[in-house]
Amino acid sequence: MKMFRVIQFATATAVFSLGCVALLAGAPYVIGTVCFGLPAVILMGRAAVARPIRRREFLVGIGFLAVLVVAVIFLKQSVSDSVGERAVRNPAFVVPLWVLLMSGLFWRWRKERRQSGA
Repeated sequence: MKMFRVIQFATATAVFSLGCVALLAGAPYVIGTVCFGLPAVILMGRAAVARPIRRREFLVGIGFLAVLVVAVIFLKQSVSDSVGERAVRNPAFVVPLWVLLMSGLFWRWRKERRQSGA
């Protein structure tokens, strides 16, 4: 079980890093979206996949998605495409994003490792 968690962590780290590299390289946003969403699925344990979604988790997810959609629509109306694209693809944005993603991923992995007793 311990080695399985290490493989999950390494795979999620590689996918997050690939997403950041895709942003820097100017790849389509779909690739970045998949690379930033996939690690959440990779890190799910068997018990988390099998259990039904609680109502509160569902509502928080829908709320987060609604806020994200409103923010994207607002930015689309208020900022020109070229300025927004340059800001998201700028290393000054991508490198801190990568550090934040890696620290959050490591924190989650370490927390789950402690809980499982591995």
